[in-house]
Amino acid sequence: MKKLILSVAVLAAVFTSCDDDHRFSASQEVTKTFNSMYPNAARVEWEPEGNYTVAEFNFKGVESEAWFESNGTWVVTESDMNYAAIPQEVKTAFEASEYKTWRKEEVNLLERRDLENIYIIEVESGETERDLHYSPTGKLLKTVADDNDNYHEYFPN
Repeated sequence: MKKLILSVAVLAAVFTSCDDDHRFSASQEVTKTFNSMYPNAARVEWEPEGNYTVAEFNFKGVESEAWFESNGTWVVTESDMNYAAIPQEVKTAFEASEYKTWRKEEVNLLERRDLENIYIIEVESGETERDLHYSPTGKLLKTVADDNDNYHEYFPN
């Protein structure tokens, strides 16, 4: 039993130290932009994603993810939100759609530099999941199989 406890403790220490060794730090330019946009953000974690630096964080009680170019330019922020908080035009369009009876799993707001916001309602019925992408005016932009938050097509050029 002592060997098992010791083995578990050693493995826990190894995995913990591995996580610490691979922590990513954002550049000074990126952190400056981030801090000006999201002062007092909590639980900030940085990671590289292709040519971008991504911050996962909590801001004013909302879980969010912000993407930045290496020079510190903000690109896009995805934030969780409540269905009740989306624009009435989006609610009206969704509630008139063929998906109105599907279970709403999650709602996300995609804020983009120099472009209009996108509201994404993730719905499911049985084993089928869909992401419904709406403009702020309630126009359904597209319906796709749940794509695990891969919104690169919406990034400004």
